[in-house]
Amino acid sequence: MNVFTKIGNVVDTIKHAWDGDYLPYTRLDDGTHAYNYGTSRIDEFLDVVGIKKAYYTPVENLKYYYHNVFFLADCIDLYAETCSQVNIIEIDKNGNEIENSKYVEFLNNPNPFQTLPEFITEMVINTLTTGISIQSGNYFKNGNLKIGSQLYNIDFNRLSMPAIKNPYIVTGKGLQDLDVKERLDGREVRPLKMFELAYFYDRLPQKGFDISSYNPKNYFNPTSRIFPLISSLQTLINSQDTMCYLTNSPVNSVLSPDHGNTSAGGYRPLEGDQKRDAEFKLSGKGPYGAGRGKIGDTIVTNESLKHLDLSRNNAKAQNIEMQDNAKSNIRTRFSIPKDYFFDSTYENKQVSEARFTLGPVKAITDKWLNTLVQKSPEYFNNGNALIGKYDHLPSVIAGKSAEENASALDRAKTTNEVIKAYKEFKLIDPEITWDDFLIAHQFNGFYKVK
Repeated sequence: MNVFTKIGNVVDTIKHAWDGDYLPYTRLDDGTHAYNYGTSRIDEFLDVVGIKKAYYTPVENLKYYYHNVFFLADCIDLYAETCSQVNIIEIDKNGNEIENSKYVEFLNNPNPFQTLPEFITEMVINTLTTGISIQSGNYFKNGNLKIGSQLYNIDFNRLSMPAIKNPYIVTGKGLQDLDVKERLDGREVRPLKMFELAYFYDRLPQKGFDISSYNPKNYFNPTSRIFPLISSLQTLINSQDTMCYLTNSPVNSVLSPDHGNTSAGGYRPLEGDQKRDAEFKLSGKGPYGAGRGKIGDTIVTNESLKHLDLSRNNAKAQNIEMQDNAKSNIRTRFSIPKDYFFDSTYENKQVSEARFTLGPVKAITDKWLNTLVQKSPEYFNNGNALIGKYDHLPSVIAGKSAEENASALDRAKTTNEVIKAYKEFKLIDPEITWDDFLIAHQFNGFYKVK
């Protein structure tokens, strides 16, 4: 162990003593629409004096809402489940499928701990919660697959980057050689280089890609779909807490004095014989008296009582309406059709599911596969590419069949009208042929007549 290592250990010890445990995760509940990046006070001090770079980690952990809001988890899991069923193929520059693709074979088991569906599920959850998907690959440096190639997802909240004081570094080679850190459990830190990372955004980063807009504390500035939903998510959390309290509270009603009121619903005063019996026993008289040696008598007075219901009236509190409104906001933000959560016909659900799969879902896997192609230039130097297909899913098959049937029906109706028009036109020009009629009235393109 050299002297610099010893000094580093001393510095880390002082840091832990000063700051206590490092807490990279915190709950975001102030409605802020951008990430904040934090570091320890001692790191900032060491960065100022030039001893050690300060590394900044995202403060807000938006996965808190994924784990605590069931409806949000349902929406994100819907994406993850559908994306994980993608059929990945490698194609050449002419669009033909490459049989026995080595890259596709590698993706089927991207690392020793995950299968392809498990990897995609984690990737989609990261993308939709944090706003960015980040992977590390040990083959990205060479841009080609090698023996022992591995690909892992990295949680954005675990990634720490040094302060970028010069924004122009993001466009040069210096960015690729930038030292970053992945914070693991138990204070473990995995050092990485920027060239080992592949990433894509779910939405445009904060203020786009302009150099002057980069946060000096972090290269990444993702925009999460969750940011504008904070109030709706808090509504659902508060509603869940309310239901939990009502089901666990042992007191749902109390008795309260109701002076002079003996109407229905109240408790009537004691009858005369009941009053005398209670006074007799409480005064210590008789075999069942309250106790021997009691001095003085006890007088029992009559008082009306009424029953007060403490249970919450959900209808008056509009809990259900507020929940439905919050869920609608979440569903709309994630572009999920109503047919997934509301009553609808079987045909409408199939069509909606197909459009959802080939739209928002496919967009995520397309971005991911394009990113992998860009990070593997040596492998794809022949113009090949990776694409994801969903044609095998029942909803997509049914949706395409419905569209083809509707198209055939429209074509038949159109042809019937054209035939009628041709017969009527023959009365005016008996010599005109069918092909000439189609060309003259610009139907030749529709019927492929030259």
